[in-house]
Amino acid sequence: MAFWGPWLFNGFWALCVLLVALPQAAAQWSTPQGPYHSPIVTLASDPTSTSVFYAAHGNGGIVKSEDGGLSWASVGPTNLTFRQLVVDPFDPQVLFGIAAGQLFKSSDGGATWNRLGGFIGQALNIGLDPVQPGVAYLVIDRAVVKTADGGATWTEMLRVIAPEIVSNITVDAAASNTVYVGGGGGTPVRWSSDGGATWSAAQAGLEGQSVIDIEVDSQRAGSVYAATFTGVFHSSDGGGSWQRSGLATGFVSDVVADPRRADHVMASHRDRGVLQSFDAGATWTGLNGGLEELQIAALLPVQIAPYAWLAATTRNGFFAVGEGESTWSNISHLEVPAKVTALNWSADGEILFAGTDRQGLFTSRDRGQTWQISSSALDGLLIQDLVTTDTPNAPIYAVAPTRVFRSDTAGRTWNELRLNLPRDVAVHGVHLHPQIPNTLFLATSAGVYRSFNGGSTWAQADLADQSVVSVTLDAIQPDIIYAASASGALFKSVDRGIRWDDVSASLAVGAVAHVVADSRVGGRVYVAGEFAGLFASADSGATWTPLNGTLGERTVNRLFPAADGALYAAEQTELSRSRDGGASWVALAVGATGNITASAARSGGLVAVGIDGAGVSVAQFSDTDNGSGGPGGPNLPGGGGGDDGGGAMWLMLVPLAALYGARRAQRKS
Repeated sequence: MAFWGPWLFNGFWALCVLLVALPQAAAQWSTPQGPYHSPIVTLASDPTSTSVFYAAHGNGGIVKSEDGGLSWASVGPTNLTFRQLVVDPFDPQVLFGIAAGQLFKSSDGGATWNRLGGFIGQALNIGLDPVQPGVAYLVIDRAVVKTADGGATWTEMLRVIAPEIVSNITVDAAASNTVYVGGGGGTPVRWSSDGGATWSAAQAGLEGQSVIDIEVDSQRAGSVYAATFTGVFHSSDGGGSWQRSGLATGFVSDVVADPRRADHVMASHRDRGVLQSFDAGATWTGLNGGLEELQIAALLPVQIAPYAWLAATTRNGFFAVGEGESTWSNISHLEVPAKVTALNWSADGEILFAGTDRQGLFTSRDRGQTWQISSSALDGLLIQDLVTTDTPNAPIYAVAPTRVFRSDTAGRTWNELRLNLPRDVAVHGVHLHPQIPNTLFLATSAGVYRSFNGGSTWAQADLADQSVVSVTLDAIQPDIIYAASASGALFKSVDRGIRWDDVSASLAVGAVAHVVADSRVGGRVYVAGEFAGLFASADSGATWTPLNGTLGERTVNRLFPAADGALYAAEQTELSRSRDGGASWVALAVGATGNITASAARSGGLVAVGIDGAGVSVAQFSDTDNGSGGPGGPNLPGGGGGDDGGGAMWLMLVPLAALYGARRAQRKS
């Protein structure tokens, strides 16, 4: 006993020392880098400075940059959504803005705003005279009014009769008494050479067009451009006659002439992004390299070395390009991460997809460090789920509340499936069979629907009186299907949905929130119970075993398996993993400061989570990883136990501690 006592005592302390000294095996979660939601509406530049810019945010408010667009800070109230901003060329502290059909003016750089009156109608567009201080023109309902005192008083200069309209105005910087007004309904363009006192129609060659924007080339006398719903038109005689340019199709929202170079003009095209012409519009080439998305809110010529142009996009922030360059640089975001509602990896694990709450679908090829808009086909939709398999070149499906889309091109293009569901039927999810290609089942508010041809045609698989929130197929026995309903019941079919049985009684859990079959083991199925923990069945649902374990009886928002057999459970702010069928769990220590809104995992422990208010964070866990630090933070100790690696460390440390204690005891004896 004299020997064994010191041996055990000293071995114990040696074990403690080793436990403290050896680092935890851990993977670092990446710092979230978006995807960002930057719904910029318009840009404005300070004509007296090369580095001061303003941008109106689509969610309300204004942001200002004083370093050429590299960083932005909010200024002024956030309850105004400006559709246009203009900086006074004679006083950079004076700004005009149009919001909700009203004209506002700020005299302190955008900090405070006052509504201007003196005219009757909805304010649509304002143009400032660059030569005469205090002079401005305002387009209102079917009229143009003018001020000579900075907006204190207004005088009507033009009125048109329905169905004609006027919508935008521009002042010739080289001859400020020359003003152009764009519109439609009969007369697309009007112009005045005497400050609006008299007007002439300028429509030869523009018949039937609606002009969205007009731009005057200050470097070429008489050169004027008009953006329309069918491309860009050009006039070389001051608007007397117009010719269709080489950009002859599609909706062009913005046309901008280069103030430094004659005949160089840029255009923002709804489907083709940014295009430019060096020959007054005769020919056009795309300028979209590095742009990440084609939805351009505004273009501005700039003089901030090394950049020549600034572009604001509707989601991914601000981009700049140098003179003669072909690739834009993303110089800054507005730090407003989109709310990610669905995540998944491509079949090869090279692409991470992020669906958002009505802010588009994004893709990342560098594990979430940079993001690109996948396709405008999904704009404005709430993406509830993204579904695919690990099969090479497998398609990916995007689920919206009443629609389902399929992409066979890694998200570059999407085709909407014709569901032919009854009116007002909601789609809750899609399940793909991992072994049978093109076999899909829909969970809907009117039961289960199935397709055996990749979604080309659908047939109802009964449960029409149930709102089904989750559906899953047995990995080995594809005739066996499980469905969880909104009422908390669990149903099972052994004939691919022809007949269903309510098996809730055998489960003995209050309400079923989610059901998922094991991705590799036939007959094995998992259920997440609302406020009742997890349950598993190894006999196709005949009997069930509680899997609470280290998770406890907590609410699991999503339960999903990876193709390698690992099982993941997402709670409010934590993600856990099990590799022993749910018997034991290890927290992956996301360290989220916000709720986890979406999650996805691939074979080999590649995991992504969407964190509300932060963006997407990614980590790669090995077989011995026990957890890690949160996004961008230091490593935190993870859990152990089960076959997730914790036991392996103990088995290694105990012999070392025993050897150290034994040798110390021998020396003392």
